[in-house]
Amino acid sequence: MKKVLLLGIAMLLVATVVNATPYPYVGVYFDENRSSYCATGPGEVTLYVFVLPSDNGATAAELKMEVTGNIFAGSWTTNTSIINLTMGDIATGMSFAYINCMTDWNYVGTMSVFLLDATTPGGAVLGPHNQTGFMGTANCDDEAGRPKEDAVVLTNAYFNTDPCPEVGTEDASWGAIKSLFE
Repeated sequence: MKKVLLLGIAMLLVATVVNATPYPYVGVYFDENRSSYCATGPGEVTLYVFVLPSDNGATAAELKMEVTGNIFAGSWTTNTSIINLTMGDIATGMSFAYINCMTDWNYVGTMSVFLLDATTPGGAVLGPHNQTGFMGTANCDDEAGRPKEDAVVLTNAYFNTDPCPEVGTEDASWGAIKSLFE
């Protein structure tokens, strides 16, 4: 009976790995540790746009970020330590080419935002590129032609909201959930 039980557990583990649905995540945070996504003004805050590639890695990413509220949006700064080519602008859609295949959380860039008051709600919302309609990554599978993978927004950033909205929920693989806490 023990052998049958162990065989059943082993089959479940293999089936779980085969049936995993890995996909990339994107999110906006106020720090490099991805621990804060709400801020209250007035004052300057820095937005970090993060990408978590799927289990297939990522050679490129594409998205846009709309910033709303009683704010003054500063300039975008690309993380050139991991990105060697960009096209477009972050407000309407930007494409990023990584220097190497990325397999873990990375921030593609930052933007300083000046919150002009403490009462007007707003935020930074990620979405698909205006021209291509795509938000996601191109994975590292050279043999398959580096196919595109649609991303899931893990969180946006919020200004002057009380209480702070909770992070949205989406179906996720266990590996993606564990990587949030690494």
